[in-house]
This record gives sequence, C-alpha cells and structure tokens, in this order.
Amino acid sequence: MTPQVGPLVIALILTSGDRYFLSGKSDYLIGRLGPSGFPPDADLSEVFAFEAGVSRQHVMIHVRANGVFVEDLGSTNETVHNGYRLMPEQWYPLRDGDELRLGAIILNVSFGHL
Repeated sequence: MTPQVGPLVIALILTSGDRYFLSGKSDYLIGRLGPSGFPPDADLSEVFAFEAGVSRQHVMIHVRANGVFVEDLGSTNETVHNGYRLMPEQWYPLRDGDELRLGAIILNVSFGHL
C-alpha cells in the first residue's frame, strides 16, 4: 500500500465536468453566493445553483483525524448522499467515490493527496 503524502484534496466533480477542489482546511461550506457576499468554499452559483435548488449554505464537509463527514445545513431542497436523504445537522461519513445531490445538482466525490 502506497503511503499517503501531503494534505487531503477533495474533488467535487459535476456531471458537466466542472470541478471544485477543496484543500487546506478542516471545514468547507458548499452552496451558492448570497447577497451578503460571503462566498462558500465551493460556490455553485456559476453552474445555475439557484435554479437547481441549492441553498446558500447547503452542506458542510468536515475533515477530521477519524475521517471525512458531510452535514446538511438545513437546506431547503435537501441533500441526498448515495441515494439516502440526509437529516439536517447530523454528520455522515463521506468516502471516495460517493455521490451527493444538492437540489438538482449531482456531485461525485473524489479524494486524493498532494
């Protein structure tokens, strides 16, 4: 088994081929830009997130020593993880190859290391 070197990089890959890369933090906000101007770590606005039902603060991805977790932040149009609807404000394990659906946007999750 090859040792993992460098920080974890989480790639969120849309069916359109658009990609969002997350690295260097322990918590990542996924959603769309709102009037406050506070940008999420993965801003899905440019892929028609509003029209697809993505909330401004839709989900949070948490990176901890014991794993990576996803949390729905009480989104209006729910989060579905591998076909199962997430209950708001609960952490669920997130693994390489998982699928997240935020509103009508599908994200495939991929883990790697720098």
